[in-house]
Amino acid sequence: VVEPPERELPGGELLEKIGEEVSEHVDRRAARLVRVQIVRPKYKTTSTTEGETKIVVAEMPDRPIPKSMAGAGLLAHTIVAKYADHIPLHRQEIIYKREGLGVARSTLCDWIAASTSLVQCIVDAMWDDTKKNARYVLVDATGVLVQAERECKRAHFYVVVVPRQHVLYRFTTTNDGETVAKMFEGFSGYF
Repeated sequence: VVEPPERELPGGELLEKIGEEVSEHVDRRAARLVRVQIVRPKYKTTSTTEGETKIVVAEMPDRPIPKSMAGAGLLAHTIVAKYADHIPLHRQEIIYKREGLGVARSTLCDWIAASTSLVQCIVDAMWDDTKKNARYVLVDATGVLVQAERECKRAHFYVVVVPRQHVLYRFTTTNDGETVAKMFEGFSGYF
């Protein structure tokens, strides 16, 4: 709210408001990191029957990754930046450092790996929905080379598209009928 300078003059409080002019523009505020501090008070209780002293404190709230310093918002931002915005972790490491958070790339990798278990139930539900409801799926099974201990081995990366619903991925070390049959067990549509 921007008041006219006449409001600051003596008697300005007597001005009668008859409306207002509103204008808008779009601006950007930089995202920021925040430190969330969880305080769990400790209390001492004394049992009246046994005279025993006991310390009580609330349980620690669940975190997405136990014992990790990353909250849900930071994890989500890191994942979206990596997969949706195509910002590799080595660049995110630099960005976070510039924002005041010194976090190693290996830690960012650990966050990504641990986060996969958090979304596994969603991926499983998408596969179930595909098998039960999709009339057809588009499948691309691309052979890829995977570096093994002494030689490269061929593996396969499946991209399964259910138009206007899901895009699913599966990695397999074999590309035989049994693997495909197991992957699409229960599906009755067209490939």
